[in-house]
Amino acid sequence: MELIDIQIAQIRNLNLIYIYNAENVVDDTTNKYIGARITYDDGKTISLDYKDNRFEKFIEKIIETYNTEKQEREIILLGDLTKNLIETIPIKEDEEKEFSQNNGIPYFNTEDKNKSFQINYLKEAIREILQCYKNYEMLQINDIKGYNYKYSIDYNIATVRKQIPLIIIKQDDKLNFILDRINNLTINVDGMVENMDGKVLVTWKSNKNNINGQILYDATKNFIQKKVEVDSQVIYYDDKKEPITENDNKILEFYFNLSDLELPENIIKIDNNSFITSNEVIKENDKEGVLYENTSTEILLTEDEVKIKSTKSKGLNKYHGGIQVVLDKIEEYITFKKVEIENELYLLMEKCNISNKENNYTYEVFPIKKDIKLNHPFETEENYKIDEEVKSLESVKKYIKKRGEIK
Repeated sequence: MELIDIQIAQIRNLNLIYIYNAENVVDDTTNKYIGARITYDDGKTISLDYKDNRFEKFIEKIIETYNTEKQEREIILLGDLTKNLIETIPIKEDEEKEFSQNNGIPYFNTEDKNKSFQINYLKEAIREILQCYKNYEMLQINDIKGYNYKYSIDYNIATVRKQIPLIIIKQDDKLNFILDRINNLTINVDGMVENMDGKVLVTWKSNKNNINGQILYDATKNFIQKKVEVDSQVIYYDDKKEPITENDNKILEFYFNLSDLELPENIIKIDNNSFITSNEVIKENDKEGVLYENTSTEILLTEDEVKIKSTKSKGLNKYHGGIQVVLDKIEEYITFKKVEIENELYLLMEKCNISNKENNYTYEVFPIKKDIKLNHPFETEENYKIDEEVKSLESVKKYIKKRGEIK
């Protein structure tokens, strides 16, 4: 642990908090930044800006300490931005503690939980790339499967099934991909998939052919944009959104209710089995920027599994999005899978809450009366939470039997 980490951990006896932004008045394109400075514990000071990877942790510690000490001592909040920030990030009240465990069970996918969502967005980019180079008719991308960095694209041209290799490399929260060939044609395409709060951006390019492509799904603005450029000339553009059907709304409301989530206002339909939603509340400060609170979700539906990624974040947006600083963020991954025990069917829900890079898992059981497909609404009986550690699917089954659900 470095010295600055120790200093942040030991923040107490706050005297002054100052959230500031500054810019070089000579050159307004550089040195624009957002930072925080505090004085504490009889004259000690710490100052960090948004470019430091500890900035979110620093802000969280400041607010936690302020909420603990504000009744006992006078703490100066310097400037409107500081006051608005303190009001926007509320006290984290102690919720009723529910049982959780640090490790998930292997029955659920243990790989990077964000990866399956990113690969789903990648399918549409692959379709565009294949159409751009081959102009196929009746093209269908079936699946993208693999492990480590070696993957395969499974697709159909009418009734003819084909496969081509693909390289996928995870880097932080981004997914990078390389597609060198389509059968005997060398294309040298590389690209990236990036998830943001309520947005997904997919970009790809081929320097060999001077081709660039982009797909943007932006649920915060209820907007989709797809385009391909060759030699800086747009050869393909599409901003039409898929309509949300009555059945779509039913299935989304069904799983949001099971997950204890509130369905946001904006919904973007990626395909028949996947969606992005977003709801953003902003609190403006004309001089300092925009304080915002965003709730977004990503949903993947199949017959045997449903995945939901829920993200709640609070932050500061400046210069029309030129600088966006996340000040507080909670991610939750929710997965539903079917479990059969002695001819009885159950829906098992795993919630993985990620805070400060630590994972907490909880499990919930929904008895089901008959065999169902998870990408359609169905009836469930009264659910219950598992209140002891489970390490495998077998231990889940033993827990259910112990409750007397199965004679």
